[in-house]
Amino acid sequence: FLIMVIFSIVATDLNEYGFLGLFFGTILIPPFALIGSLFIFSGISPDSMDYLGASESEIVFLALLIPYLHFL
Repeated sequence: FLIMVIFSIVATDLNEYGFLGLFFGTILIPPFALIGSLFIFSGISPDSMDYLGASESEIVFLALLIPYLHFL
């Protein structure tokens, strides 16, 4: 699990999709869910809001909800 999390952190830093890559990595890779949701929560910026077209409160809600969904 530790190797998978480290690989996921490096992959999200090197990808060209930015916030969208981080979001999908957090959803699709269960060991990366907690770290990814913390990155999403700390990385909210006006640029990502313009790109996604969603309000900031919805993104914060998703960032906090993803680890609970992986738990179920």
